[in-house]
Amino acid sequence: PAFPFATGFLSSARPIPSDTCAFNIYSDSLSDNLNHNVDEYRIIDAIKDHGGTLLSHGNSDWKIEPDSYLWDTMMYFFGTTGAPDVMIKQWDSQGWIKRARASRPSIRVSNCDLLFRLGGSGPSSTGEQNGYDKSQLEPIQAEEIEFQSPRKVGKKTRMLELGPKQVEITSECSLISSGTELKIFKGMFEDAALDVNIKGMEDELMAYPLSYGYSLVGRVTRCGSQVPDADDLIGRLVFTFSAHSSHVVIDRDAIQLVPRGISAEDAIFMPSVETALSLVHDAHVRVGEKVAVYGQGLIGLLVTAI
Repeated sequence: PAFPFATGFLSSARPIPSDTCAFNIYSDSLSDNLNHNVDEYRIIDAIKDHGGTLLSHGNSDWKIEPDSYLWDTMMYFFGTTGAPDVMIKQWDSQGWIKRARASRPSIRVSNCDLLFRLGGSGPSSTGEQNGYDKSQLEPIQAEEIEFQSPRKVGKKTRMLELGPKQVEITSECSLISSGTELKIFKGMFEDAALDVNIKGMEDELMAYPLSYGYSLVGRVTRCGSQVPDADDLIGRLVFTFSAHSSHVVIDRDAIQLVPRGISAEDAIFMPSVETALSLVHDAHVRVGEKVAVYGQGLIGLLVTAI
């Protein structure tokens, strides 16, 4: 629904939670009341502690359409697991279930697949590293968004080779810079370095055709032979100042580990939060002062929040 809480549906006297609230309650109930593990890193750490090697880590989300047995099963799970906690908050859990059954929304389930190798003595020679042999370190094809000319955007493919001190990242999401990228889209820029402060961009000119972007989050899928912490990096969520692309190959020292518990959708805001925090520091805001923030775009909203 459009509002966080809706009343009046099916003549309900109590507030009906939004889908977001109901699903958050369901998720909390799984871990708090039923002791389900919803943190994939606990599984990864436990398997590694017992000699396992993580070979692959990726998302495999489900989209469950209504009028299916699985949809009805999921609604049953939501009702039996989340409903008691909804009622504790004095909200109408039955009203939410009835509304969901009436509107018949699709259900998207975030799922994570983990592939391990268990047992054995691990890599036995320099021909093997990080759980796979060097013959598997083949170039990978990446798809990138490309600004081709004013008001024309396309897609290009290119092959990426993994260097000995580099990591390969499979993207989960990237953030559009509404200011800079809108100027690039309209052709409102002069030839200059993409960004003198970001490694890899200082020698590239801002000229068509151009791949751009500086906020990408994904998971490390492969590491070069000279990456010292390769075993710990495989499967980790990382941030990188990279253009919009399906895959990225970049130096190990150019990535930032995303703290566990922070989603990719939140981590992509890191540069924007950094800018907002710097503005707050520069303003020397003190407790008790009245502050006006002019402009409530992305940066303005973050400044206000901070």
